[in-house]
Amino acid sequence: MTEIDRPRAAPLPLREATGGDGRAQASIRHVARAGGALAVCLIVWLSLIPGAMQTRTPLPKQGEHFLAYLLTAACIALALGRRRSRLYAAGALMALAGALEIGQALVPGRTPGLGDFLASCLGSWAGVGLASLTIALLQRFSGTTDRQ
Repeated sequence: MTEIDRPRAAPLPLREATGGDGRAQASIRHVARAGGALAVCLIVWLSLIPGAMQTRTPLPKQGEHFLAYLLTAACIALALGRRRSRLYAAGALMALAGALEIGQALVPGRTPGLGDFLASCLGSWAGVGLASLTIALLQRFSGTTDRQ
């Protein structure tokens, strides 16, 4: 069977698990897409506001970066579904993290940091890994596969 002839798997295998109507699949993808877009906007905003406007959480700075990018990557990866797209999403988030760290050099009261960048990159890959695991488990229970 050639690449063209091979049937494509659903991005999220919920159609069979939810009675075949696909509404749960569409709902999860829509919520994940909206959550991912909102999270990217928040990351950009919070990364480029002046230092005087910052509010810190009890987490260490790198912990904040890791968690923010993990959740963002997980949402985007769930919204995209396909394996290759999830990898591209992780790469795009890493590029965004690098650009934002460089951009912080131009913002008063902010300094770029290699540790922050690395935490963001690790969070991106962890989020994609978490989403991939979730998709694999859903596929296992619904009997579908993801070959993309």
